[in-house]
Parts: sequence; C-alpha cells; structure tokens
Amino acid sequence: MAGPTLARRHLESRRLTRSHAFRRARPNSAIVCCRTGIVLERKDRPPTPPDIKLLLRREAGFGCCRCGFPFIQYHHIIEYSDEQHFRPEDMMTLCPNCHSIATMGAMPEAAQREYKRHPRNIRRRFAEGMLHVDQDYCAISIGDNQFVGDGSFVQVDGQSLLALHLSDEGELEISLALHDQNDNLLLLIENNEWITGDPSPWDIEFKYRYLKLRRRRRDIALELDARQNPIEIRADLWKSGQNIKLGPRELLINGVVNEFRMHHLCLVAMSVSIDTELEIAQIQPDPRFGSGILISWPDVPERLRRGRDAWLQLKSRSGTSP
Repeated sequence: MAGPTLARRHLESRRLTRSHAFRRARPNSAIVCCRTGIVLERKDRPPTPPDIKLLLRREAGFGCCRCGFPFIQYHHIIEYSDEQHFRPEDMMTLCPNCHSIATMGAMPEAAQREYKRHPRNIRRRFAEGMLHVDQDYCAISIGDNQFVGDGSFVQVDGQSLLALHLSDEGELEISLALHDQNDNLLLLIENNEWITGDPSPWDIEFKYRYLKLRRRRRDIALELDARQNPIEIRADLWKSGQNIKLGPRELLINGVVNEFRMHHLCLVAMSVSIDTELEIAQIQPDPRFGSGILISWPDVPERLRRGRDAWLQLKSRSGTSP
C-alpha cells in the first residue's frame, strides 16, 4: 500500500454528474437482495460467482478500471448475450456510468482491454482500493456516538438502510438503500456493488478514503470519511415515512417515531431498528451473536478502546475470526 506521502501526492477528487451517459437495464427476472430483502430486477442470467468477483476487484484495485470509483458493476467485455460465460479474462469492473458508456458502444473493446490491463487505481498506486482502511475492526462515528462491529447499523421494518463490512483485504464495504419520501427505491448498493439505480441524478465526489453522494447542492444523501478512526458518517435516509438523519451532532429519527435521540454511547454489535407498525425505535443486538454491548464512557478514545475489546471478545466467543 502507498505510504501517507505517496497517498497525499496522488489524492484526487472525481465527480460523476448528469452529463454521463446512462441506459436503463432491460426487463429481467426478479431476484432478492440478501442483505436488504428488497426484490430487484436484473438480467435473466445467473449471478457472477463470488470468486470471480473477488478476482476482478483485486485485479482492478477494488474500483472501476476506468475512473477508480469504489462502487462498481461487473462488465462482460465479450457480451454475455453473445456468449454465456464468466471468464475473468473477458470481464472487468466498471462504475455504473462507465459501464453504461461501454454497453452503449461508446467505449471500444480495445479501450476496455486497455483499462483492464492498466486499471486507474493500480496506476495511481492505490492497489488496495480507495476505501482501504488500516484497522482490524470497523468503527464508525455518528454524531457523538460510536458503532463498533460490522453489518447493519440502521433498519426500518426489517430492511437495512446502511451497513458496513471490513473485508479480509481491509476494504471497507458499504451497503446502502436510498429511498425518496414516497418510499420509491432510488439507489441500492450491496458490498460496494451498485445493484440498481440511475447514476445520472447523483453528484458523486470521491478521493482516497472519502466519498460524498449529493442529490443536489447541500443536499447530502451520504458522506463517508474513513481518513480517521472512527469513520465519520453523515446520511439522510428515508423509509416508510421515517427520516433518519446521521450527522456530526446526533442520530435523529423523525416521523412515526418522534425525536428519537442518542448521545455519548458506543454500541457494540448493535443497530438501531424502527418498527413503523408498532411505532417504536429500539436498539437491537446483532442476530449472529444474540447479544450486544452498550458502553457509556465520557472519554471518546477510551470509549472506543473498550468498544473494540468488547467486539473482539464477541467475535472470539462466537468462533469467527476478527
């Protein structure tokens, strides 16, 4: 991995805006997102095998081969409709905008193979990806609270809206479901794979260990800053009439559940769960462990240290690796 000096030298911010080409996917058979439970529409073909996905991500430096953006899709250089295959030598990772350019014929095969041979992140010496973090656990800061662990952090009616996972390679994997106020699904990302959603309405900014998705100026849907520990997150989420705001001051939920607030806590292997039918918001433990730990401590570094220790103990008792 590039050292701090080299990383700073190669930091760059790229924006993906409405000017990029986009084509909606053709009708296809329904599948269900395993993390959120949302029914999706995808092309009528089997999913890309996990080992092929990992190989392609590693090859590309965990981003789009063309621009380096960390949210990607798996593109067939040799079209799947022409030849049903999952050959890694004839596939590559592209972000939704670059993927649309390729499938519309605006990126010739020769150019695609050149990007595959020389992916942007590899050329910029970010071989471990733009969202690689140097820590053995996942910790995020939402307002003056810390969440330690991995998995879903916010759920509404059993559907996860925001989840984080730290891969074995140290890549921060984000799962995100963005809805509008009328409950229409706008964007779905699962473990950094852009599953569905038109990229053109989003103003997207990213650089090393940082990304921001805006609906419009000053209207931030998600901002993630992983340049420090704990990771800082700002988000504006909607689901079932609930508006969940994650920001630098607080975690605030309005709607059916009015003014639910938390301050100065570390939640280990736990998440915020909202039930709109019962009109309650509660803290729930990670079902993988059957229990979680809530830590209240005035000093943030000590609170975080205790949270990390508690997380590693839970992992050890469950028989899973940290």
